[in-house]
Amino acid sequence: MRRILHSLVFFLALAIAQAQPTQHIWLLGNTADLPSESPYWVQLRQELEQASKPVYLLIAGDLVPDCDGKSPPEARLQPLLELARGLEGVQVGLLPGDRDWADSGPKGWDCIREMEQFVSKHAPQNVDWLIDDGCPGPDMVEIGDNILLLALNTQWWNHPYRKPIPADAVCDEIVEAAIHEEIEDAIKENQDRNVIITGHFPPYSLGKYGGYFPLSTHLLPPVVGGIYAAYHENVGNVKDISNERFEKLSDYLLDLSREYDNLVFLSGHEANQQIISYDNNCIINSGAPLSASASYVAHNRLARLAHTRGGLIQIHYETNGAVNYTFLRYTGEGSGFAADDTGALYQSPCQPDGSDIPVNQVKVPCLTLSEQEAEPSPVPEKDSVLTAAGAHYAAGALHRLFFGPHYRTSWAVPVMAPVLRLDTAYGGLEVLERGGGRQTISLKMQTEDGRQYVFRSVDKDPVSALSYTLRRTIAAAITRDQTSSQQPYGAIAVAPMLDKLNLLHATPRLYIMPDDPKLGQFRGTFANMLGMVEERPTNGGKGPLPFGNADEIYKSYDLFHEMYDHPDVRLDTREFARARMFDILIGDWSKH
Repeated sequence: MRRILHSLVFFLALAIAQAQPTQHIWLLGNTADLPSESPYWVQLRQELEQASKPVYLLIAGDLVPDCDGKSPPEARLQPLLELARGLEGVQVGLLPGDRDWADSGPKGWDCIREMEQFVSKHAPQNVDWLIDDGCPGPDMVEIGDNILLLALNTQWWNHPYRKPIPADAVCDEIVEAAIHEEIEDAIKENQDRNVIITGHFPPYSLGKYGGYFPLSTHLLPPVVGGIYAAYHENVGNVKDISNERFEKLSDYLLDLSREYDNLVFLSGHEANQQIISYDNNCIINSGAPLSASASYVAHNRLARLAHTRGGLIQIHYETNGAVNYTFLRYTGEGSGFAADDTGALYQSPCQPDGSDIPVNQVKVPCLTLSEQEAEPSPVPEKDSVLTAAGAHYAAGALHRLFFGPHYRTSWAVPVMAPVLRLDTAYGGLEVLERGGGRQTISLKMQTEDGRQYVFRSVDKDPVSALSYTLRRTIAAAITRDQTSSQQPYGAIAVAPMLDKLNLLHATPRLYIMPDDPKLGQFRGTFANMLGMVEERPTNGGKGPLPFGNADEIYKSYDLFHEMYDHPDVRLDTREFARARMFDILIGDWSKH
C-alpha cells in the first residue's frame, strides 16, 4: 500500500513539475555601446515576441553612454523601456553600471537618481529599476516559484565620489557587515530555490578588467607591456576588479562561492561573453551586444564559454532541476539573432549522468520524493525530553585552565525540556521560514490568527562572524568554544527581572523541537534541537496588541528612518535609558 502511495506521489510531483514552465533568464550588458539608431532593439523585441515564456531580461549596467548630471538620459533610456512594453510573460530588470554613475565621476549619484526617476515615471509595469536611490542593495526579486535574484549595486562599492552613506538615511542597509549578513541569510533561507547574485561588476573575469590580456599586450612594447598588464591585474584603476574599493566585495563574493553551492553570478561589465566554473558555481558575464564592441577574453580550464562575438546569454531553469545555457549571437541580419552555442550549467538531480558537470542541489520533485520515501520519525509521545544544551562544551581541567571554566557545567548538564508540538502549541504553528543572525539559527512560525513566533537555538556558533579565511583554522574552534562563556538559559532568568522593572520584553520558553514532518525542508536542521520560543514583535495578528499595545512596531533602522523623515517623532528617552542601563548591568552588549 505504501508503495502505491509513493507511486501516486511520484506521478503527482511529475504532473506539478510539467505544469510549471521552464524559466528563462536573458543576460545583456553595456547597451551604452549600441548606436543611437541601431536596429538591435527592434530585432531583440522580435526575438522576445517569439521566445518561450516566461522570460526575465536582465540588463546588467552601462545603460547609457554618457551621463554628466546635466544632459538628460531620456533619449537613450527610451528604447529600453519600449523593449518589453505590452509583452506578456516578459519582465525586464535594469541595473546601473559605472558609466551610468557618470563614468565613476563626481556627478555619478545625481546621474543614476535622474535615470531612476525617469524610469519610474515612464516605464511600463514589466520594466523595473532594481535598486533605489543608489543604495548598495541587496534587492530581492522572486522570479517564478524557484528562483531568487539578489541584485547588488556594485558601483556603490566602487564609486570614489559622493554616494549614499548612513547619515543620508536613504538606504535600509548600508553598513557592509549588515549587507553581508542579509545576503547570507537570504542564501540560507532559500536553499530550496536557485539563487542568482547579480551586479554590473563580476567577482572574477577572464577579460581585461580581470587582468587578462593577449600575449601581444605583454610583449609590445617589451617590459612596459608586462608592467601594464600586471598593474591591471594586481592594482587596477576604477574599472578593474582588482582596484582597492571593489576588491573587498569581489573577495567576499568569491568567499560565498567557496561556502555555498549552486550559486550563479550574473554581470555585464566586460565587453565579451563568459561562463566560468568556480567551485560548484558559475560566473556569467554578457557585455558585448555587438561584435564591434567586444574585447579580449582568455580561454583557460575555468572557461566553459569565452567569446568575443556580440549577442547575449540565456540561462534556462528546467523544472527537473537542470540548468542550461544558450549563447544567442547577434548577426544583424534577418531576425538579428541565432543560437550559436549551448551547454549545461547544472545537471538535474533526477537524472545525473556521472559527468563532471555539478548536480543542482535545489529541491525539485524528485528530491522531495526521495525524502518522502524515508520512513518519517514519529513525534515522541512523551511530553518532555531530557537533553543537554551543549555537551560538547564539557572540558577537562587543562582545557578549563587555558580557555576558562565559564558556564560549561550549565551547558553540559541535562535538563528536562517540553516537546514543542506544532499541532497544538500556541493554538497550532505553521512553519514559515528560516532566520537567524551570525550566531544562532531560528525558525519563524505563525498561528492561524496571524501571530508570529520564533524558535531560536540555545546553542550558538559565532564562526560565521569570522572571515572566510579563518573559518577553516583553529581560530574557528576556539571561537566556538568561547560560547561557553554565555549562560545558556540567561534569557529565561532575565525575563522576571524585566517584569519587575516594567521593561518591555519577549518571554522565551524552553522547548525541544521534535523530528516532525511538518518542519518540511527545515527538518534536517531543526529536528531534536533545543531552543527557546518567543513571540515576535510584529504588527500582524488579531486580539490584544503585544508589547505595550503598540499600534506599530519598528526595527531599529526603520525607526531611524521615521525619525529622520518626521522630526516631530520623539523617543521616550527615559524608557530607552532604563532599558540600556539594564543591558549594561547584565552585560548584554548585543542589542541592536
